[in-house]
Amino acid sequence: MRPLPLTDDDKKLARQAADFFIEWSRKTQETDNPHTRAVPWTNDHERKYEMQMAYGAEIGIARLIDLPWNGLNTFKDKADVGDNIEVRWSRSDNLILRHYDRDGDVAFLVQGSSLSTLFLAGYYLVTSGRTPEYKLENERTWFIPKDRLYSYLPIKGAVGQFLASFSARRI
Repeated sequence: MRPLPLTDDDKKLARQAADFFIEWSRKTQETDNPHTRAVPWTNDHERKYEMQMAYGAEIGIARLIDLPWNGLNTFKDKADVGDNIEVRWSRSDNLILRHYDRDGDVAFLVQGSSLSTLFLAGYYLVTSGRTPEYKLENERTWFIPKDRLYSYLPIKGAVGQFLASFSARRI
């Protein structure tokens, strides 16, 4: 487990991104609706907290591996970080993959109870995670247990090339 220290500016950016996205989704009703979640939010505070954590996780991974955070509204057309990094913050001990995740991506699981305590729990290749062993019955969702995730990352200067090599491989 590797800590993801966020600066005060990073935390502020995560909060602003959450506020912007929630306001946008309320106006457009296009995404982020509580009725589409397996466990709906019980109130707006919980929704904002989870969105802040999700954006903080993305920003933290971008800082850790020294690749650009792609910001808001990537809508699965673009990676969260760099060219092929999807980031998932979760309270559960599983990396959750969805049917719309791109095959060439590497998915990172981030955990922590506040923006100050985020940490990298591990990562996995999206294509490797889409196996019957991890698939939820009657859903297009895969849950990869945290103990099955990769944890090794090379030194900061080599991380980008290391992760890019995954999307170039045929698995």
